[in-house]
Amino acid sequence: MTTPIVSVIIPVFNGERHVAAALASLEEEPGFQLDIVIVDDGSTDRSVEIVAEISRRDQRLRIMSGPHRGGVAAARNTGVQAALGEFVTFLDCDDVCPRGRIARQLGKLLANPEVAYVAGRTLLFEQLDDAQRPSPGSRSASMMLPTLHSALFRREVFSRHGLFDEELAFSEDVDFFFRLAEHDEPLLVEAEIASLYRRHDGNMTRNGRAIRTSTLQVLNKSIARRRAMGRRKPLDLFFVQHQEADALFAKPPSDDAHDRSKAGMQ
Repeated sequence: MTTPIVSVIIPVFNGERHVAAALASLEEEPGFQLDIVIVDDGSTDRSVEIVAEISRRDQRLRIMSGPHRGGVAAARNTGVQAALGEFVTFLDCDDVCPRGRIARQLGKLLANPEVAYVAGRTLLFEQLDDAQRPSPGSRSASMMLPTLHSALFRREVFSRHGLFDEELAFSEDVDFFFRLAEHDEPLLVEAEIASLYRRHDGNMTRNGRAIRTSTLQVLNKSIARRRAMGRRKPLDLFFVQHQEADALFAKPPSDDAHDRSKAGMQ
């Protein structure tokens, strides 16, 4: 039996603050081979220099560079098209991959050949300690969200349903999960934390108005597709707290907000 290859697609745009930590979280584990594809989207900071330095020590990394195209969908599509693995996952350059997440999800896909992808919980955080736990006094919340880096996909999912919609400046991840649900792709939802999502002042999702507008675009596109295919039954969506997460981290820190975030992790 050949060793499975898992491709990790990492789009980067001016990510010099956190990209080294993101790459450091992709630890080598037995049982599979990592193919790490960095797609630089026209960064103007030291992102490429930092990644290039790391790649000289880590042969798993491949760097692809191009002009800035305005949306992360195009960079992700470039990465998927270049992926070598039969399994694909994602990591944003300011986020962290939980220890053991890829191995755990890969094991579930290998044990369940009928399942198209596995998705787990997302832990939103401001600061982490060395054990990947939220630092005391910082806000955090654990939720089921449509984050691509909380899921591991079989490569053929993209052959069946296409790549990310480059017309969407935001919410292309939500749109992709909608498309999978519209075709009832078999999904395994796990209770474990599968994504560590860093919240900071540079998050793209800080633009609440743009996110709401793109979410409406996604819903309208989904409704149009379902009407065209004659689908009447409701979608089985695993993510239900998308707007709640944005609302929580849009507020300044307070004792009440911290208490609510701790309750969300229970």
